[in-house]
Amino acid sequence: MLERLEGLQGLEGRLEGLQDLVGRLEVLQGLVGKLKALDGRLRTIEQVCNLSTYEIKGRLWYSASKASNESRPENEEFKLALIRAYQPQQELKTTLFCMVTGVELPKENIVGAHIASHSKRTDIQSLLSIKNIDDVQNGMLWSQPIEHAYEDSRICFAFDPADGE
Repeated sequence: MLERLEGLQGLEGRLEGLQDLVGRLEVLQGLVGKLKALDGRLRTIEQVCNLSTYEIKGRLWYSASKASNESRPENEEFKLALIRAYQPQQELKTTLFCMVTGVELPKENIVGAHIASHSKRTDIQSLLSIKNIDDVQNGMLWSQPIEHAYEDSRICFAFDPADGE
């Protein structure tokens, strides 16, 4: 009888060990799911990094009509409104962050850009529920090459409901 009792205690120990292994496997399965989700995000980050590389090297081509760095006074006012809304800590500094790439650049290389242009004013004002096309909700601070690529329809942005971004 003592031998059977010792045998049962040994089985209980093994059962506890198996339960521990099952718990660890569940944790690993959860981690695998998270890694798969991260893989998709890493691919997106890789694309942005590649874009940053091109941007930094100045290899985004754009048309000569958009190559001018001249800006109209109303664009400077819009840029200042965007800085105050999105990067107030940078207002007195000489650099800004591109909201697409996250790269810090001299202020003169950052553009206060409208996501929807003035020509789309009527449609976008009702879609975004804004009263003024120059509302900061319709703007981003991004580098000049990003601006040129966006204006030339070489890049676009999409909402991903799964990410909420």
